[in-house]
Amino acid sequence: MKLIVGIPSLNESDSIGSVTRIVDEGLTLCSSLFASLQAQIVNVDGNSSDGTVGAFLSVETRWNKKAIAVPGNVGKGNNIFYLLRLSEALTADAVITLDADLKSVTPDWIVKLAYPILSGEADYVVPEYRRSPFEGSTTNHFAWPLVSIVYGGPIRQPIAGEFGLGRALVQRICKSPRPDASLFYGIDLFITLTAVTGKLRITRVALPRKLHKPSFHKLELMFPQIADVAAWFLVRWPEKGELQDASVQDPGDFEPGIDYLHKQAALDLYARSSQRVIDTIDTTDWLQRYRDEIGSRYLGERPSFTSELWAMVFASWVTYVRGNTSVKSNCGSALLPFFAMRAVTLWYDISQRGEAFGRLELENQMGLIQSKLCAM
Repeated sequence: MKLIVGIPSLNESDSIGSVTRIVDEGLTLCSSLFASLQAQIVNVDGNSSDGTVGAFLSVETRWNKKAIAVPGNVGKGNNIFYLLRLSEALTADAVITLDADLKSVTPDWIVKLAYPILSGEADYVVPEYRRSPFEGSTTNHFAWPLVSIVYGGPIRQPIAGEFGLGRALVQRICKSPRPDASLFYGIDLFITLTAVTGKLRITRVALPRKLHKPSFHKLELMFPQIADVAAWFLVRWPEKGELQDASVQDPGDFEPGIDYLHKQAALDLYARSSQRVIDTIDTTDWLQRYRDEIGSRYLGERPSFTSELWAMVFASWVTYVRGNTSVKSNCGSALLPFFAMRAVTLWYDISQRGEAFGRLELENQMGLIQSKLCAM
């Protein structure tokens, strides 16, 4: 029985060592459940300049480990595709991926992500956990409703970064064509939607919480790549699937006591995005009919791009892209200013009204998105 734990990285020398030690302990726990386990820890690195590979190799481990400087494009997806091709060549039964900047990972994560696959119960394992209310915005506003409502896969964390993949999913991914955006931050959604559209067996496992380095500074880079992967699937798999009842889509709990450290930068992002909205509407076919309805409702003394406005924009985009072979490969960029304003608005509201309000707002937003999609 073969298991590979992959840690994709780019300039994570200050955190990869601790993640590697935890993985090593987790593999030992796994071996107590699977006596024939053969395992390896693999760092797939995007040619880091800060000594990440050296930090990884310097950790003493019980289990074999190797580091690979991945050739080609510098991107998380490129690293993971290399990892999956390696695992296929080694006929691994399961692959686990873990982000290199995790702060909250514990040894039992390895067991929980690997066990359903190694025991033959699942092809894909995804986590569910608490997160900071000021992180995970692409998940909350885009990836979660896309996967759960549009494709009928009730997965709360479809772009989590921590996954377990069985051989059937690895083979499907390695044989599949792929959009360019999947070579970068679109990779997590690409994996999840490959499993969902392939109707593979998916298991969700409960992990206590996810804490990692803040990703706010990468939001404007990450979101269009993730949305472009979504568009690629919507064009090729336009069927609606079994629409989920939004009332049973639990948004989960936020990790309490997290400070809103990027408040001013977020307000700057809101202002920057609001300046792009009208130009985006006027140059985007699928939004022009909503120009008057959107109007200036998002302008004011505080961030105010509501869940109603986001549901309308999201549903309009999905409806336009679905099955439309003339859609450009970078059409996700048109969503960015609307998404950014919605994300900042919810952050602001949570900072003023509390985490319970944010949880309820996300639950209500799921219902609005489903209603808009059903009406279009």
